[in-house]
Amino acid sequence: KNVDINACEAERVKVRGHKWGDDDLTDEERNSFDTAILADCVFFHPQHENLLTSLQRFLKPDHARSVALVSFSHHQPSLRDRDLKFFELAASPPFNFVVEKLAERDDFGLIMGETDADDPNTRKTVFLYSR
Repeated sequence: KNVDINACEAERVKVRGHKWGDDDLTDEERNSFDTAILADCVFFHPQHENLLTSLQRFLKPDHARSVALVSFSHHQPSLRDRDLKFFELAASPPFNFVVEKLAERDDFGLIMGETDADDPNTRKTVFLYSR
């Protein structure tokens, strides 16, 4: 449905379910993708390794030819360090991704989790990283 709504070229877009970390890829899928877009995934700390494992299996092995764009905001600012551990893990073995912070924006005017005692401005900041 998302592909249809966003007017993507259907022959260039593949959509199917996948459980992070599972090795359920076909030979055609393994290491065949140029781009992965991850939106709001890093707050799920117990799955960082599984998510990176899936990225490593999906993306082309040549870092110059593939990219993972990771966009997120801190759902719980007090757990910011745990969110950012995703990128430390991505840059370390066995993943060895090249991690680059591309942008940080705080002009979206939205605040998540207003009951959290942390600064609400931290929650409305969106970060964009690439592999």
